Amino acid sequence: MNPPPTDLLHEGSTPLALAILNEEDRFSLGIGVIDRVPGLQESGAHVKNWLQDQILEHLAYAHEHGIDPPEVRNWKWP
Repeated sequence: MNPPPTDLLHEGSTPLALAILNEEDRFSLGIGVIDRVPGLQESGAHVKNWLQDQILEHLAYAHEHGIDPPEVRNWKWP
């Protein structure tokens, strides 16, 4: 069995943090929609800023605690 790559084992490598780094998370996808849909760049600017802030907050939490925040860890389908 091959060991996993060490760059994935650094502190803060949570499932959401890895998705964020690969731009495959909910926040990055929302930002991509705002960037690509005509007319949303201006009207969605405040939402894009909020999404960018969420990325920074989630990465900071993962780095500090080594796990995803509770709202991510405990999320369940409604």
